[in-house]
Amino acid sequence: MELILVRHGSQQPDERGDGDPALSETGTREARQVADFLARAAVDAIYTSPLRRAVETAAPLARALALRPIVCDGVVEYHPDAIDHAALKHFKAENYAAAKAALANFGNQADLELFRIRVVDTVESIIADHPDECVAVFCHASVVNAWACSVLGLPSRPFINVAHGSVSRFLCRSANASFVASLNETQHLLPDA
Repeated sequence: MELILVRHGSQQPDERGDGDPALSETGTREARQVADFLARAAVDAIYTSPLRRAVETAAPLARALALRPIVCDGVVEYHPDAIDHAALKHFKAENYAAAKAALANFGNQADLELFRIRVVDTVESIIADHPDECVAVFCHASVVNAWACSVLGLPSRPFINVAHGSVSRFLCRSANASFVASLNETQHLLPDA
C-alpha cells in the first residue's frame, strides 16, 4: 500500500492557548495546493488528526475526491499543548542553530519512544485496514518524524524539518516492511498561487 503523510498547513497564532489553532491564510492556500497535487494520486482513504489545522488541511482533498475523512487520535501531535508554534517559527528565523538545538532536546527519550510506539501502532492499523490502497494521513511534523524514524531504524528523535503542507510517501506492508519513497515533498507549494 502507499501511505502518504501530509503535514498540516501553516496555522494562525495560538491566541486561545489550547494548542489547536486554525489554518492561517497561507495554510488555507497550502491545503488547496495539497489537494490539487494529491487529486492525481488515486487516494482511496483519508485519515486526519483531530486537531483543527489537520482537519482543515484535509478538507479540500476530501471534497475533491468525495471521501469522508476518518478522524484518528493516534496521529495527533506530540504534546500539542507544549509547543508555541508562532514563537518557534520566529526563533528559527532569528537563530536557526539555537532553535535546532532546542528541538533536539525537546522531550525526554522515554516520552519520545512512547509517542513513536503510538504512531507506529496507529499507522500499522491503517496499513492493515488498507493493504492494497493509497491512504493520505493529515497529521503533524512529529508524526512524520516518528514514522520515518521507525521505517529507517533511527532513534526516536526529530531529524527532518517537515514543511507545512509537505507530502512524505511510504510503500508499506508493515513497520518492518516499509520503505521511504519520498520525504518532505514541497514542489506543489507555490507562493501566492
